[in-house]
Amino acid sequence: VVMMAMIKLWQSTILKELKWKLLLQIHDEVILSVPKSKKEQACKLLQECMEKNRVAKMLDIPLVAKPQIAENNLSETK
Repeated sequence: VVMMAMIKLWQSTILKELKWKLLLQIHDEVILSVPKSKKEQACKLLQECMEKNRVAKMLDIPLVAKPQIAENNLSETK
């Protein structure tokens, strides 16, 4: 399920426009980096990719993703 979500994330033209970067994937979690000004929009797209991918649609139970936002001390210019 997570692999299919990551593929959907990679294919998202909107996320590419938001200048996102996939930093880490551990078990059922993915960690992304996006500019602070785009964090809410990226969070919604991430949730959609996690909950509504091809594998998730085949399951009889709904998948629920709970995106969270954390800030770091790096500047957005890097």
